[in-house]
Amino acid sequence: MKRLFLTILLLPLALLAEDITPEKAQTLLALKNPPQVIDIRTPEEFAKGHIKGAKLINFFGRDFEKQLAELDPKKAYVTHCKSGGRGGKSLPIWKKLGFTKVYHLHSGFDGWKAAKLPIVKPKSQG
Repeated sequence: MKRLFLTILLLPLALLAEDITPEKAQTLLALKNPPQVIDIRTPEEFAKGHIKGAKLINFFGRDFEKQLAELDPKKAYVTHCKSGGRGGKSLPIWKKLGFTKVYHLHSGFDGWKAAKLPIVKPKSQG
């Protein structure tokens, strides 16, 4: 009984990560106070196109964890990579850093594009 009580008491402190579809992400981003989009692809991938307002934090960068730690753990975030792999691997890091509301775009940027949702495209040169 004591263990159950502690589990219920501490549950809000756990990472509340949720896998979401591109459509659910778009709905969240249309809210009055939307979550911040954290794009964890490489700078090269990001430069080819990204979700409007996304902040780039390269999963493969040496300072990935440090950059995440600079974010406000009390705010909500949508995180994504190219196809969902790196995004899923990043969730334990978010949890370790004390984040409590992280949405994982499980199909990544590829899923966002496949759903024909708006993206910021690079400006063509010429």
